[in-house]
Amino acid sequence: GAQPSKTYYDRAGRAIKQINTGYNNQQSVVKTEYDQYGRAYRTSIALDSDRAPSADEWQTSTFDILGRVLETTSPSFNGSTLQVSTRYSYFSVIQTHSDGATTIKKSKAYNVAGELLGITDNKGGGEQATSSTIIYRYDAYGQLLYTTDSAVNQVKMEYDALGNKIKTIDPDKGTWEYRYNALGQLKWQKDANGQVTWINYDNLGRVTQRISNAQS
Repeated sequence: GAQPSKTYYDRAGRAIKQINTGYNNQQSVVKTEYDQYGRAYRTSIALDSDRAPSADEWQTSTFDILGRVLETTSPSFNGSTLQVSTRYSYFSVIQTHSDGATTIKKSKAYNVAGELLGITDNKGGGEQATSSTIIYRYDAYGQLLYTTDSAVNQVKMEYDALGNKIKTIDPDKGTWEYRYNALGQLKWQKDANGQVTWINYDNLGRVTQRISNAQS
């Protein structure tokens, strides 16, 4: 059967240590440390015992002001280190490896109106590499009509004369319907399971009540 695995947390509820026990009762210990902003800035390689990792047994990360990973330094088996630098732009996310390899992790395409036309995500590397694309299409008013993924699954949207979305048809999540009041506020919605929710507002536009037929 499954061997025991135990995770330890700090006072902030963050995982700081995970101990896995193999079938031969050998332990594998992974430790994580956080910076003052709560970001996991270094994680150890799998250790053979619950001990303090040495300096060359950590994978460390640096971040930009938005909290995105800029650079990751990992130990390699030959005693050297591998650095991966990440560059973000409006159109793409590009990773450059210290061995010279460059990977486009994410790319985006826009039309002349600035509307997003497609996103391509590339994951993994080598034989394990996978790629997925989502295509976006709009009507003449700039309203999103449908998205199409790599498996040719389409999510479709319908709108009323005022541009309010009144229906979403999703092959995975089912069909959702929406209705609005004279101020354009969502007042009614029905999910794919037929559950209806009514929403009431005060004079300042704040939600005061939500009523669902699941409660009756």
